[in-house]
Amino acid sequence: HSMSVYRRFSHFVRLHNALAALLPGVALPPLPEKAYAGRFNTDFVEARRGELDRYMRKLVAHPVVRYTEALMFFLSCEDDMVK
Repeated sequence: HSMSVYRRFSHFVRLHNALAALLPGVALPPLPEKAYAGRFNTDFVEARRGELDRYMRKLVAHPVVRYTEALMFFLSCEDDMVK
């Protein structure tokens, strides 16, 4: 089962920070590093997409994180509501 949502890197940063605040002491998977050089390069974009896909798969597989409202909202809301 898979789904697609469109998010900016900054949305992932906000999600990660929200989860860290909601779940102090819970080991979250590391968020991929922010990069500036080459960010519009097709290879970079595809590599980043893969990194973020793996990050999300780890979040939804996590026994605690997967049930948080923050993650459910991130995955289900309209793109312009993520802010």
